[in-house]
Amino acid sequence: MNWNWKVAALGLCLIGSVGMTGCDDDNNASNMPDAARSAFEVKYPGVSVHEWERENGYLVAEFVLDGFEAEAWFDENGWVMTETDINQQALPQAVINAFEQSGYNGWMIDDIDRIERPDTPTIYVLEIEMGDRDYRLTYTADGVLVNGHENNGNTGGNEQGGNQNPSDNPYLPDQTPNTIESQIQEMYPDAWIIETDREHNRIEVDILHGNIGKEVLFDTNGNWLQTSWDVRISNLPESVTAYVNANFAGYRIDDADYYETPSGNFYKIEVERGEWEQNIFLDADGNLVTYP
Repeated sequence: MNWNWKVAALGLCLIGSVGMTGCDDDNNASNMPDAARSAFEVKYPGVSVHEWERENGYLVAEFVLDGFEAEAWFDENGWVMTETDINQQALPQAVINAFEQSGYNGWMIDDIDRIERPDTPTIYVLEIEMGDRDYRLTYTADGVLVNGHENNGNTGGNEQGGNQNPSDNPYLPDQTPNTIESQIQEMYPDAWIIETDREHNRIEVDILHGNIGKEVLFDTNGNWLQTSWDVRISNLPESVTAYVNANFAGYRIDDADYYETPSGNFYKIEVERGEWEQNIFLDADGNLVTYP
């Protein structure tokens, strides 16, 4: 069967199911289109599908991959994403090392998902918790921390550790509006879009740019508000550290972030002494600025 024909057939099937939401209880392999089954066989030859589902315009195959529960998502263009629920032993060593060296070492890892998509680096999503605190960390395979967020439940569709509404899955490509995707490619050429979330009337897009995880924030009209990313304290300009040392004697720099905004760029410096904490906003020359 020709691949282009298969894609076209899959598109016709999806057009017929646009109005469908959620999952059909009776979506077994026999009533899935040949195109979807063929696309799966091309991606995972010799692997059996446990169940097929139609979910919000996608066709989703549930199966077992290397001993782990997995879901492969397809749209009219073919394979979109595979989300696999893995354990700690299946994590790349670079991710394990990065987590152990992070400020979250000691937290309990509650769930791990491996996210694979076409032409995008594989990422590993760790849901971690300590007491009533619950966070989600996203790493690349070589241990780069792309983002760390308070867990809002939008972690995909697997049974363990996931919101069952696929329209909220932040890793699906249709979560990023085309106008925003175009802006990101213009502002940050060759950046990879890792995750898109909508919260508090904002659209937050996490990208990997130059091996740095950056958070790009837009309003709901697609207007760029700011971009921020973590900065190593050792990489801060001397003028910034000099200001802190001169004006906050006895304090230490606990965290540093760099912000790009339409009105100018600056560093956000978090200093602490004992239980006292304070944020300072400085430009690259060590001058105080007002947070926009």
